[in-house]
Amino acid sequence: MLYDKMANRWLISILITTSGQHSECLAISTTSDATGTYNRYEMAFGSVLNDFPKWAVWPDAYYMTGNQFQDGGGFIGRQVYAVNRSAALNGQPLQMVCLPFSASGAALPSDMDGATPPATGTPNFIFALGGNGASLIMFKFHVDFTTTSNSTLTGPTTIPVAAFNELCPGSNCVPQAGTTQLLSSIGDVPNHRVAYRNFGDHESIVLNHSVSVNSVAGVRWYEIRSPNGTPTVFQQGTFQPDSNWRWMGSVATDKSGDIAAGYSESSSAIHPEIAVTGRTHSDPPGALETENVIFSGGGSQTTTLSRWGDYSAMTVDPTDDCTFFYTTEYIPVNGTFNWHTRIVSFKMNNCGAVADFTLSASPNSLSITQGSSGTSTITVNPVNGFTGSVSLSASGLPAGVTAAFNPSSTTGSSTLTLTASSTASTGTATVTITGVSGSLTRTTSISVTVNPAVNGGPVPVNLSGAFNINSGIVVDGTTFSSGGLDGGGNSYSSNLLVSSVTFGGTQLTFGPANALDAVANATVTLPSGRFSSLKVPAAGVNGNQASQTFTVHFSDGTSQSFTQSISDRAHPQNFAGETIVSTMTYRDQSTGVMQTRTVNLFGYVLTLNSTKTVSSISLPATRNVVVLAMSLIPAAGGGTQAQANLGGAFNREGIVTDGTTFTGGLDGGGSAYSANLLGSTVSFGGATFNLGAANTSNDVSAMGQTITLPSGQFSSLRMLATGVDGNQASQSFVVHFSDGSSSTFVQSLSDWFTPQSFAGESTAVTMAYRDSSSGGKDSRTFLLYGYSFALNNTKTVSSITLPNNANVEVLAITLVP
Repeated sequence: MLYDKMANRWLISILITTSGQHSECLAISTTSDATGTYNRYEMAFGSVLNDFPKWAVWPDAYYMTGNQFQDGGGFIGRQVYAVNRSAALNGQPLQMVCLPFSASGAALPSDMDGATPPATGTPNFIFALGGNGASLIMFKFHVDFTTTSNSTLTGPTTIPVAAFNELCPGSNCVPQAGTTQLLSSIGDVPNHRVAYRNFGDHESIVLNHSVSVNSVAGVRWYEIRSPNGTPTVFQQGTFQPDSNWRWMGSVATDKSGDIAAGYSESSSAIHPEIAVTGRTHSDPPGALETENVIFSGGGSQTTTLSRWGDYSAMTVDPTDDCTFFYTTEYIPVNGTFNWHTRIVSFKMNNCGAVADFTLSASPNSLSITQGSSGTSTITVNPVNGFTGSVSLSASGLPAGVTAAFNPSSTTGSSTLTLTASSTASTGTATVTITGVSGSLTRTTSISVTVNPAVNGGPVPVNLSGAFNINSGIVVDGTTFSSGGLDGGGNSYSSNLLVSSVTFGGTQLTFGPANALDAVANATVTLPSGRFSSLKVPAAGVNGNQASQTFTVHFSDGTSQSFTQSISDRAHPQNFAGETIVSTMTYRDQSTGVMQTRTVNLFGYVLTLNSTKTVSSISLPATRNVVVLAMSLIPAAGGGTQAQANLGGAFNREGIVTDGTTFTGGLDGGGSAYSANLLGSTVSFGGATFNLGAANTSNDVSAMGQTITLPSGQFSSLRMLATGVDGNQASQSFVVHFSDGSSSTFVQSLSDWFTPQSFAGESTAVTMAYRDSSSGGKDSRTFLLYGYSFALNNTKTVSSITLPNNANVEVLAITLVP
């Protein structure tokens, strides 16, 4: 018995055998009243028994599968049937199309749940076990009632699943209490139903069958996604929590994506009973929650009868699309053919809660210099089981700043790269990151500071995203409960400290008063660049803080640690490396009172390795060292990164978008990097590289060309490149200077598929595939490498001559001051 929720009608079917003649009787209610009148049909099969019939409701037809046996004889084959739904609903003569198919066991048609039907023309999906203990198979039944000869059954499509053992196929093995009679498992077939649901952004099918696991029976269940595209297992699991036997299951999904499973449960110590379990859409994939025994059977099946009724159905109430109804059997007392039916209803507590998401950015503040870039990881945080893909965009960008997401749509996280041109507007702006998935739109923000090109002036560090101390600086008379600078209710006065301090000729600006404005025990992102020193206004609280460690991290993965003792703000010790930058005659207390006592703010200078590019600083691991501001002092000769213009030298199409057909490619033999994986911008070693446009000439195949470089004095030349058609050893790159001199660099390059970790070679990007000229993918791991050549920064560069070797491919060159 099924309910056609699209038409609000009931479908009832029963297999009839009389004097060797076999029929399937079908009745369709004329209204939504199950006790009212029905249109009745007989599907006569004559001497052929259509055994194990299973029905399903679909928009274009009522579908049935069956196993055919000759009366008094053997197995003939399997058939799938489509009954004209429109005709049956209107009481018209029955129209039926049937087609044979081959499977190792009985199959089931897909039965529609929910308010959203599949797209018009979607075939019915017929599922069976794969026969190898590690797969399902699926057929697609397209029916044409106008020209029945156009009806097709395509497949099977094999869907790999976790390996399983069918539960005693063709035999009896399930024990019961109080008898040696074993019950049939029917373990070689999927159990009713194959429940289909269209969630709008994806299609889902759930089904189950009985398996042997740990010497007892368990329920193996699956959720299959994209059945009309490339069907794949989204999640799967086997429910077998103890030594009881669980079999004859049925599964379904509610409108929120929660899954319920019902089944029979038995053992040598208990009579067959009814139990259910389930999972919410936010539970870990593949997991079902603790079961509930709904009804304990009062007896066992005896007297050589092994068949266990064959009916079990988990359905969903269409009125709320949340309430599950589970129908199955039990035996009240020991006996034969004395099954009783039990129906239970239940629903998940959170059904109907809207799947949603939030966005977060880490870090949520960036400092970038004109002509450079910075990155932040944007993460999609699911709410109520959200699983959709989110398209990302950025707005509120300062003039001259561009944003690129890799990938641009994601279910997890994406790398946002913000690139400031050499003329980008300086200052701080709030950039809004917007994520869109269907009708849902969510945002987060990033504070972006664009600093002037490094030319000897200090570069302030944007601490707004790192501040973790509330009201370290307050306006006189303010009451506060946040603990203040020292955690004990005492803070600096903004009336005395004002908004900034000058330390060693550098002006450092503080955070806002009466808000998050100080930081301790944190790692802070630094603006990318080479700097000679870092200036830090800070103070100890709750006593002097001796031998504290500050660690500056560089883009190459190395770090530099500094040990500095910090005086308590009220007890200056004149530690080595410590300077008083501000002295105040009182401090503010949380009650709003100004406490008269001398307090200080100290300044510290950390001398950096100016040949390396900074990335972050880890502050001392204590709440008692409090930092109010930071500023970086550029290295001598510092300047803006400059990318070489390779456009006139590009001679190969080395980067293409997925699915594009092309000739030649990166290696000249029909293979290229994927622009979908590589993106348009790559960062390596603190340098930023803008790649050539995809699907056009965007790669230099080296043939001894001399390429003009941006004029200037630089400390290094950094290059994105690779070898093709094998590793390319000892290749010569010659950098020419304006005074007529030159420097030659001999560098070995790995093939993009076989990394050798040559000296001076680093992996810049790792990709899971490359694109083929036919439009397909070569799903192996391929790499793009980064190389850095140290230059004489007292000389002005003019050009570079590449090796005379077409198997050396250069994608971008950037000069770093």
